[in-house]
Amino acid sequence: MAILEFEPVTEDDRVIHWRAEVLERAGYAREDVLLLALDPHVDLHLALDLVQHGCPHETALQILV
Repeated sequence: MAILEFEPVTEDDRVIHWRAEVLERAGYAREDVLLLALDPHVDLHLALDLVQHGCPHETALQILV
């Protein structure tokens, strides 16, 4: 189930929706997905790399925000 249950209308909406889906698949908690997806300063690639290399999600969140 997608974390964001809305139909993206604008390009910004589509980007946020896509970021949320990617973060959700990477295993971030729901509230963290929203925080990270909505913040344009969060590096999505870093968010994924951290957890793919064994960093706990809680630690990754502290690094990212």
